[in-house]
Order: sequence, then structure tokens, then C-alpha cells
Amino acid sequence: KHFVVRENVRHRNGRYVPDRRDHFNFGMSETSDQATIFSQLSNLVSRAGVVLGHNFSSDVGFLKNNGFAFDDLNKVLDTEGLSRHLLQMKESASVENLLSAMDIEYDNLHNAGNDAFYTMKIFYHLLKEEDLQKYKSKLDHIRTKRIARRAKQKVLVRAKALAAENAKRGKQR
Repeated sequence: KHFVVRENVRHRNGRYVPDRRDHFNFGMSETSDQATIFSQLSNLVSRAGVVLGHNFSSDVGFLKNNGFAFDDLNKVLDTEGLSRHLLQMKESASVENLLSAMDIEYDNLHNAGNDAFYTMKIFYHLLKEEDLQKYKSKLDHIRTKRIARRAKQKVLVRAKALAAENAKRGKQR
């Protein structure tokens, strides 16, 4: 299920991540008040053997700050920590990078329902021990490309600043 909290319907993403609230890939979104959603969520969590998430501590913090009591952290399986451990990584990988490394097709990330579905797919792939080295290699490649892209951006910004500084000096002479 994908819920939209009626009290927050005026808030949209878009500043830091794409706004995908209206793009749930696996059914219809359901708009309801927060109390009703939390009641349904509480019922689901209480019946679940495990709760799966990616970087789940941030979700727990958000839920607690909004009045949802999530006390049984022993039920939590976190694909962020699990992938870091199984793939022997020093830093965590995003859902998008893990999906890419695992060759899992995806669409409309940053929609909570879609992210939950893709997190489940990541978990299933992490269970395939024979593929872990392949995923690690692909993630290393993705990270190297990202680092190179950021370094190039920094060089370009610095070059523009130097060019502007030189142009300013030329005008002062």
C-alpha cells in the first residue's frame, strides 16, 4: 500500500529529490488522516515477523517524532546495514545504487510505496550469496564514476572562479 497523509497533502518533494508522490507503480495511493494511517501501520507492524527498511533508523526517528510508537527494533531488517556488511563496504549505498548494481529495473524512486517494494527486491538479491562479489564490483564502479563526476564539477567551478578573477584583474589594469 501507499498512503498519503491528508494533513501533509500540501507538502511536496522536489527541492532535494524528485516529487514522486503521485507515481505509485503498484496500485492506487490511499489518502487518509495520519491517525488512521498510523492505526493501520501499527496493526501491520504488530502482526509482522520482521519489518524491512533501508536506513531504517531515519524512518523510526520520523515516525517517533510524529507520534508513532515503534518500540520493537528487534523486528527490523535494514538493507542499508545488511548490504554494507555483506558487500564489505565502508560507506552505505543508496537504494538507487544498489538497484543499479543488482541490475534491478526500477522507476519512480522517492515514492514511499515504490521504495518499499524495491527495498524488498534488494533484500532478496542480498540473499544470493554467489552474486555478492558481482554487486560489490558494480557498486565500486558506480562510486568511482560518482566521485570522478563530483571532482570534475569542483574543477569546473574553480576554473570559472579563476577565470572571473582574472577577468576582474584585467579590467582593473
